[in-house]
Amino acid sequence: MLIGPAVRLSEYVSASDKRYQATIRMGASTTTYDSEGEQTSSPDAASVLASLSEEKFEDILQNYVGEFDQAPPAYSAVKVDGKKAYERAREGEEVELEPRKINVYSL
Repeated sequence: MLIGPAVRLSEYVSASDKRYQATIRMGASTTTYDSEGEQTSSPDAASVLASLSEEKFEDILQNYVGEFDQAPPAYSAVKVDGKKAYERAREGEEVELEPRKINVYSL
């Protein structure tokens, strides 16, 4: 977190690699792609997940390692004309964000 005069350095900090730690609920999704949206689920997600071995699951995860173009969801903190996209989306405005290059090093 940067405060005061250090805020002007944010573009350099944001450009560096980031590390995330998450708890994932397999088969679940929300309308906003975060914990605040209404939960939606695939009706067969539980049976699909139950049939996966740990080895198969690890193999699947490797499909998400590498460089990708990823469009941020409308409910993200990316700013659009100075206002956070999620603020615009929660006000009912349709928000489409351009894809960005991302690199996932490991999962």
